[in-house]
Amino acid sequence: MRKCLLCNAPLKFIKFKCRDGHVCKSCYEIVSLNFTQTIKSKSYEELIQLYKHHDIFQEENSFEITRKINQLILFDDSRKRFCLPNHPKYSNENLKPEIFPFSIIGCCTIIEDEEILNEKNKCLGTIKVTIFMKQENPVSRDIYLVKNPIEINSIAFKTMQILARKIKEEIETIQNGVISC
Repeated sequence: MRKCLLCNAPLKFIKFKCRDGHVCKSCYEIVSLNFTQTIKSKSYEELIQLYKHHDIFQEENSFEITRKINQLILFDDSRKRFCLPNHPKYSNENLKPEIFPFSIIGCCTIIEDEEILNEKNKCLGTIKVTIFMKQENPVSRDIYLVKNPIEINSIAFKTMQILARKIKEEIETIQNGVISC
């Protein structure tokens, strides 16, 4: 039985031909750059180079979630990075998920805005957590926990206050080096 040139797995019914032999479907996905190129004219050396480049790229861009605060902020303690998923529900901007190293964290602030409605004598509020990054061009990212004003005595508002404090505590813990950067 034939084997894959790259991973030496036995080839089944679906196999892909290259200049020096055949590769399995999973290896073909990697070396064809997600099925966007053909490999019929590529040599074994070219395929190995593409295969190794993929492994290096995967290692650099992988993010392992070790801790998280809901789906608002994710932490990768092994690589000393955090991710802001930038979900539209919690962000005013339409951004893709962003990964930052712990070392660029500047500070974190909680902004609570309150307004009083005269007609019903109710107090409404919003909660936003802002994380500042120390870079050449200073960057800040906002996490809107309560975008639209709700009653400040409600359980939802108090729960979001707790989440905001938790995010701030985690950021300060990272800053103070309890989780070394």
